[in-house]
Amino acid sequence: MPRLLGGRLPPGPPLPAPLQTLLIWRSPLQFLERCRRRYGPAFTVRITSHPPLVFLCDAADVRALLAAPAEILHPGEGADTIEPLVGEESFMLHEGEEHLGGRKIVLPAFHARVVRDHAAMVAGVAAREIASWPREVPFALHPRLRALTLEVVLRTIFGASECPSDRCLYALRDRLLAMLSVTGSAILPEPLLRHGPGRAIWTRFLRERADVDRLIYAIIEQGGRLERDPSNLLSRLLEARNLDGSPMSPRQVRDNLMSVVVAGHETTASELAWAFQLLAHNPVVLERLIEELDSGAGEEYLTATIQEVLRHRPVFLFAIPRAVKQTIVLGDWTYRPPAQLLGCIYLLHHDPALYSEPHEFRPERFLEAPPARSAWLPWGGGRKRCPGLHLATLEMKTVLRTVLASTTVRPAGRKIEHPRWRSVIVTPHAGSRVVLHARRRAPRLKIDGDVSLGKGPRGRQYRAMPQISESGITIELSKAQIKRVVREAAEDDGLLGLLGGLEELDAHTSSAQLEDERLSRSLLRGLMVLASFPADGIARSVTDVAHQLGLGISTTHRYISTLVEVGVLERDPESRQYRLARKG
Repeated sequence: MPRLLGGRLPPGPPLPAPLQTLLIWRSPLQFLERCRRRYGPAFTVRITSHPPLVFLCDAADVRALLAAPAEILHPGEGADTIEPLVGEESFMLHEGEEHLGGRKIVLPAFHARVVRDHAAMVAGVAAREIASWPREVPFALHPRLRALTLEVVLRTIFGASECPSDRCLYALRDRLLAMLSVTGSAILPEPLLRHGPGRAIWTRFLRERADVDRLIYAIIEQGGRLERDPSNLLSRLLEARNLDGSPMSPRQVRDNLMSVVVAGHETTASELAWAFQLLAHNPVVLERLIEELDSGAGEEYLTATIQEVLRHRPVFLFAIPRAVKQTIVLGDWTYRPPAQLLGCIYLLHHDPALYSEPHEFRPERFLEAPPARSAWLPWGGGRKRCPGLHLATLEMKTVLRTVLASTTVRPAGRKIEHPRWRSVIVTPHAGSRVVLHARRRAPRLKIDGDVSLGKGPRGRQYRAMPQISESGITIELSKAQIKRVVREAAEDDGLLGLLGGLEELDAHTSSAQLEDERLSRSLLRGLMVLASFPADGIARSVTDVAHQLGLGISTTHRYISTLVEVGVLERDPESRQYRLARKG
C-alpha cells in the first residue's frame, strides 16, 4: 500500500545539506551504496543549491519513472547545471514539442547506418592520436581521449563538405578543451561558488566561451553560404524550422551544436578512461580481449567488454532529475509537487538481484545474452536517451582495437582510480593513469610450394614437416594440404599430432614469417612458441616468451607444456626455465 504521507519524502541521511553535498562530491559511489544499505531502494538526499532529491534504485520504479509523461514528471528542470555550457536555446534543456523537434533534427546524423560511414574517419583520427601517446612511462589517458573524441565529434558535425580546414578545426578543438576544463570544477553544480572562491575560474570560463563562440559563429556564417549537405548536422540545423515555421537563429544553431559537442565527447572519453582503468587492473580480461583481437575471429568479447565497462562504471550515476508536476505513485511512496525524483543508474547496475557479483568486472556475463534494457541504462532512458550511442560505441571499439593491436596496458597505481565529478558525469580522479608497453609481434612463418605430408601418430597423414634454412622455418603445403591441416587441428589431439613431427628439429630461429589465414591458429601458435627458443640451448622463461610473442602468459605456458610433452622442449631443473630438448 503506497504511503500517503502528505508532503513527506523517503528517509535519508540526517546530515546538514552542506555535509551531504561534500560526501556525494568526494565519495559518490560509497555514499550512494551506504544510503541504499541503510534506507532501501528509495532515499532522499539534500544538497545545497537544489531541492531535496529522491533517489530510486528499484528496477520497476526506475522504469516507471522514465516512462512517465512530461506533464506528470518534467525532466527539463533538472538539467540546468549544463546550461552555461550548451546555452539556454539547447534542445537538451527543453521539453515537449521543442525537445522532440530538436531530437528529430539531431538523430539522423547519428543513426547507426550513418555512423557506419564514419568508421574510416574514426579509425584515422584514433590512429593519428594514439601514435603520439607515450610508451613505457605512466601518463594520464583522459586528457588525450578528450582530444580524440572531440575531434571525432567535430568532424561528424561538420561533415566533409562543411568541415573547416584542419588548422581551423584544431583551433576550435583546443579552444573547446580549454573552455570545458571548467567541468572539473564545482562551480557548475554550485552557482554560489561563481561569486566567491571560484570567481577567477568562472571569469576565465566566460572569456574562453566567448572565444569559442566567435569561432562557431564564423563557421555557421560560412555554412550558410554553402550548398546544403543533409548528411551533416550543421546543414540540418541551418535548414531546420521552429514550431512557428521560422528558421533557427544563429544562437539556436550554436546552442544545439554545443549540446552535441558537450554530450558527444565528454561521455565517450570518460567511458574509455574507465575502460583502460578496468582492463589494466584485470589482466585476465585484458589477455582474453587481446587474444580475440589478434585472432581476427570477431568481436564478441570486445562487445561484451564494452557492455561490462558501461555497466560497472557508468559515467552518469543517475538520470536527469524529474520534477513532480502531478501526484504519482512509485513503489511504496506517493509523490506530490514539488518533489524531484531521479533514477540511480549506478545502484541499478550494481543490484545483486539483477547481476550476480555486481562489483566484479566480468564481461563473460554478457556473452550469452545482451544486457536487458530495463536493467542496463548507461545511455539514460525515456525521451532523454543519448542520441549518440552508436557513435560512442564505434569510438570505444576503434580506440580499444587500435591501442591493443600494438601495446598492452598496465596500471600506474595499485588500485583503480576513484571517481571525480566533471559536470554531471564521473571520471577517474587522476585522469586514468596507465603504462602502455609495446607488444612485439609474433614471428612470421612463410607458407608456399607443394610437398607431401609425413605420417603423424596413429598413422594419420597430417603432420607438417618443417624445413630449416638460414632465414628461418619454412613449411611448404599445398592448398589441399592446408585444408587437411586445419581440419585435423580442430580435433582433440590435433595440436599434439601436428607438433609431434617437430621433435627431430635441432635448430630454430625467431625470424620465421607467418600467414595466419593459411593454417590453424593452434598449430601456428605452437610453431611460433617453438621458434622463439634459440638453437644454442639457452633457457627462457614463460614470461619472456609471452612478452616477445605478444601472447598471454597462461596461453604461452599451455603451448610450452605441450611442446615439453612431445619432447621438443625440456625444463632446466636449475633455472626452472625451458630450452630446446637435448638429443641423446
